[in-house]
Amino acid sequence: MGLRSVIHIFLWWLVAALIISLVIAISLGFRDADWSLACWQGDCKKAKTEVQFFAAYTDDDGHVDNPQHDPQDDGIDPGYEKAVGRCDAEINPNGDVHIWLRNVYPSYRCRLWVVIKNTGCVKLRVEPLTIISPHEVTVESLTTTLCTWIHPNQRMLESFSIHVEQEALQSATYHFRIKNNFTYWKQTCGCCSGK
Repeated sequence: MGLRSVIHIFLWWLVAALIISLVIAISLGFRDADWSLACWQGDCKKAKTEVQFFAAYTDDDGHVDNPQHDPQDDGIDPGYEKAVGRCDAEINPNGDVHIWLRNVYPSYRCRLWVVIKNTGCVKLRVEPLTIISPHEVTVESLTTTLCTWIHPNQRMLESFSIHVEQEALQSATYHFRIKNNFTYWKQTCGCCSGK
């Protein structure tokens, strides 16, 4: 076997190794992708990321929105035996949830539920929602979202406790809003693996 044959065999092995490496790299790149068929055929691009509020309701808006969450919503203030305050939630055109507390008083409480839907084409990590509220109103998340992933077309329910603080005015009206946050699926947080 001459030098020419050895070089020829070596080049064939090198080409084969490069092809195998390329196939492995491509397969690893697509392994975690959650792109649905619609992402390749529809109007969205390869890595469209979008999360929207799908629904928002409270337990003191005067009607039962969800029998599991607010079955007693008849206008009576939650935890009290009087119909004084009111808590309404709505999704406005820019996609934020707006909450109106009307005719409320110190120590008034209500619960808020929001449904988030991943309308994009890739899985996303849910982050704590951004809450922009006055200092007289405390809003606390009752849902653990640490290392929670939401897949395309999947919905997720988040729950919040709303409390009007002692420094609030009697018969007051307060307004606040909630914005959603998410992280593209390739990023990780501490213990999160992106699965």
